[in-house]
Amino acid sequence: MRSKRAAVVGAAAVLVGIAAFSLRGSPPRARMVVERLFDGLEPEPAGLEPRHHWSGDDLGALWTRVSGERDVTLRSPQLELSSADELDSIVLRFASATPADSTTLAWSTGDSLAGGDLLRNRRQIRPSEDLRVVVRGKDLRGESPSPLRHLFLHLSGVRDPRTAIESISVVTTRERGSGRARVAVDGEMREVLFLRTPGEWSRDIDIPPRAELRFGIHVPSAVPVRARVGIDLRESRETLFDEEIAGGGFRDFVVPLPEARGARLTLSVESALAAVQVLWSQPLLVTETDSPPRPNVVLYVVDSLRAVALSLYGAEPTSSPFLDGLSRESLVVERCYAAASWTKPSVASLLTSLYPQTHRLGARHYADPLPDGVETLPDYFAKHGYVTAQFSANPFSGTLSNLDRGFDQYFAPDSFGSGPSKPTAERMNDRILPWIEGHARDRFFLYVHSMDPHAPYESGGYDSAVRSADAQIGRLYRGLVELGLAEDTLFVVTADHGEAFGEHGPTGHGNSVYDEEVRVPLLLHWKGHLAPRRIERVAHHVDVLPTLLDYASVPFDRGAVEGRSLASAGREGPTFVSRFVYPEDLEIEVLDRNEAHAVIELPWKLIVREGGSPELYHLATDPGEKSNLADRRPDLVRSLNESLERFLERQASGPLEPSRPQPPSPRVLDRLRSLGYLR
Repeated sequence: MRSKRAAVVGAAAVLVGIAAFSLRGSPPRARMVVERLFDGLEPEPAGLEPRHHWSGDDLGALWTRVSGERDVTLRSPQLELSSADELDSIVLRFASATPADSTTLAWSTGDSLAGGDLLRNRRQIRPSEDLRVVVRGKDLRGESPSPLRHLFLHLSGVRDPRTAIESISVVTTRERGSGRARVAVDGEMREVLFLRTPGEWSRDIDIPPRAELRFGIHVPSAVPVRARVGIDLRESRETLFDEEIAGGGFRDFVVPLPEARGARLTLSVESALAAVQVLWSQPLLVTETDSPPRPNVVLYVVDSLRAVALSLYGAEPTSSPFLDGLSRESLVVERCYAAASWTKPSVASLLTSLYPQTHRLGARHYADPLPDGVETLPDYFAKHGYVTAQFSANPFSGTLSNLDRGFDQYFAPDSFGSGPSKPTAERMNDRILPWIEGHARDRFFLYVHSMDPHAPYESGGYDSAVRSADAQIGRLYRGLVELGLAEDTLFVVTADHGEAFGEHGPTGHGNSVYDEEVRVPLLLHWKGHLAPRRIERVAHHVDVLPTLLDYASVPFDRGAVEGRSLASAGREGPTFVSRFVYPEDLEIEVLDRNEAHAVIELPWKLIVREGGSPELYHLATDPGEKSNLADRRPDLVRSLNESLERFLERQASGPLEPSRPQPPSPRVLDRLRSLGYLR
């Protein structure tokens, strides 16, 4: 269990969606594998010496003391930035032993901190192990077109700032030089190499036969840039790619490579007009493989889809004709439970196979990020030759939670062109299907998170939204069939949680651990490989990761996960589900903020709430959880409650070290409000 803290092996990377590969008419096989060429490239490169740099001594001499004796607030000299986009980052280096009780960085586009600045433009600073903090410019700019003019540094419990701060640097995009970062362009997140013109980056590689290089280029400005890909062989240098590019989103390219050993691959950029920062999405070396075939994997998560909304779980009349039909050719888990009754902790468990009490996402802050050392489902697939992508309509399943990490491409809600409202599954498919067609020769892992059944509904209410989601899942699956990929793809459908409609009082989700909120569908379809059947035993979200990796023959450390694979013995003993209450700062009206847990050991389910009496239900005869039998079976209540207490004790002994929340942009906040998460 302790090994789950091991560092992620291999950098998250970016594969380009190249729609040029249209393979209709010639059924492809997923026989291509990728090598990510940024592996080993340090994410914090050395750049030029920034012109805005102050030592600890400079803070006392050059910064203005705004207030303070024991608590000190300092204002920087005016920053010379020509535009908001020129700011790359702010780097703070702390003294070896800082006595500060807390440190706050604030910023303003004017000469003083206005009321709005105090609410929005501030960030608590906590140094990392190397006593350094890097605040990215994108986290400071928000939506203001004006450049920053002053920084404000507040040190609590400090008389002399020199005892707390070693240095502060404001780094511009021109001074940054080259290096690696993860950036969003038009709502799409990619791992990039940034090169300032003129500049180049090289790597020594061995190139097998029939290999190709895939990459994307984004030039943030309208200034034209000459981009080249060259290769040095033993006796010659060859230019493989040479094109002028300016402005717009990522442009994606494929370059055939000559077979060679000991070659040096070079990416270079230059501009005759001005110094320009150019972003290269991670170059991938793509080759054919003779290794045993592995399936593509599509994990489709439908937000707020309760199991009993589907006819394959007993709903009448049918609202899911496609999934009903697919279930007859699939492995269907009769009773699967979400890790929690709201999205953030639930999806984190789905992608890590860790219980919410271990990963802790959503426990303190709605923007809690997953610690970088935790391996996720896309990490495992990426290490074994898969290309990976996430298409998500819910901010909680992506960057806001650091759950986009490990995906070569992450398509955020903004990428689907829906404005502040939630994207429909139809809009998402308009982007997903071309991506699949562009990667039809590859082994891919695709995570889709649609939101049609999540309030507010477009029209027709919840049942209509379920029908829409079902239709679009069918559309996506038919796309796989048309490309000849159905037999090469493990197609999995589940939900992050369910939805209540007053069965036990409140409506919505995040309120309880009754089945309407935490029982979810789980269907696994792999044509010609998985025999159709229904599994009666209980499954849990933490079981999904080991199950998919087993079916895909991808090795993993079973001691690093908390789930059990359905491909083998599956889950034994009781299953535990948590409400995992919304954090205080989510500003959402819920029934209460007391934690609730459920213990399921068929046919029994025990619910324990802080400050409430235990509830015991016999699910076989009382699936609606209406008849509380706790008073009649105190022995069973005691036994199940002891199992819960042992479980919670184990979780309390090994939670992950929390990461610092990253403040979301105003646009993300607006989207959360539109979904009812914020007032």
